[in-house]
Formats: sequence, structure tokens, C-alpha cells
Amino acid sequence: MPIKPDATALALLTPAADPLVDPWRRRFDPSRPQGVPAHITVLYPFVDPAQVDGALLARLRALFAASPAFDFSLGPPARLDHLSYLPPSPAEPFAELTRLIVGAWPQHLPYRGKYGSTLHPHLSIGYSDDGQRPSLEEHEELVRGLGGELPLRTRAEEVVMLIREDDRWREGTRFALGRE
Repeated sequence: MPIKPDATALALLTPAADPLVDPWRRRFDPSRPQGVPAHITVLYPFVDPAQVDGALLARLRALFAASPAFDFSLGPPARLDHLSYLPPSPAEPFAELTRLIVGAWPQHLPYRGKYGSTLHPHLSIGYSDDGQRPSLEEHEELVRGLGGELPLRTRAEEVVMLIREDDRWREGTRFALGRE
């Protein structure tokens, strides 16, 4: 999906997964060199960066504060079409965060509605817009490489707004889950 030059996204960062998946993301994830850390997307695309103001941030802060933090695990690696990823378990809390934001901003559907209304939370390890990489053989290499390291258990405590400007993503405001 082509990315607008300026965009925002809401994501749950997964720093515990970074050391494990970064070597693979460097090879297979085109968002990695653009500054995107390992994450599970809550909503992309969200608002234009010019629309981010105090009122929007306060509304997001309140919505996320009303959603509890939660534990989850990642793995084993899976593949869907051109995407190699780690599925979170349980997936429902991630889907609920997406439904919460789409309920408040119904004009912003996940991936512009390209994949329908089914939510499929995931931590991308590799993909390509042309569907060529990672290949099935590369995915199998990835599965072998990560096999002994998973599942990875971690905790979701905050959502971050990622902001794309000038072909790079940067971290913006962080929103705590389950607390003001």
C-alpha cells in the first residue's frame, strides 16, 4: 500500500522483540530503514499530522487510559500472502484497541479498508508491496532462525503515535493503557 508522504499511525511498540526480530526486519521489512521499530499496528493510517492538536491528543489519552494494559506472547512465525509475521496471543486486546479508535474516528479504517473489516493483529517481520519477499524459502529460514526463541512473553502498557514526515517515521506522543 503506498504511503502518503505525511501520515500518522497508532502502534503498540514491542521493544522486547526488537533484538529478536531486527536482523530479519533489516532484510525483509521496508519500514525498518524508515525508522519504524518493531510494533503491532493499532491503526494505520490515522490522521494527517497537521490535524494533531491538543484536543485530539486528549481524546486519545482518555480512550487509551480506559483500556487496561495486558500481557501477551508473540510467535511462532506465520505467513499470510506476502507477509511474514509474529502473531500475538491473545489477539483480542489488540483488535479491541483498533475497534475503539475506529469507533471514535470511523472515517479511518485499518489500511483504508483494503483488507475488509477483519482485524488481524501482527508484528511484521517482512513483506513487500510486490509480494516477492520474503519468499517461501526465506520464510522457512526465518522460522528456523526464530524457532528456539519463541514464544516471547511481554506486556502492552502504552500506544505510541508514529508520525511520517520526509520519508521517515518518528515517535510522537505516548498514551498509557489503563491509567491517566
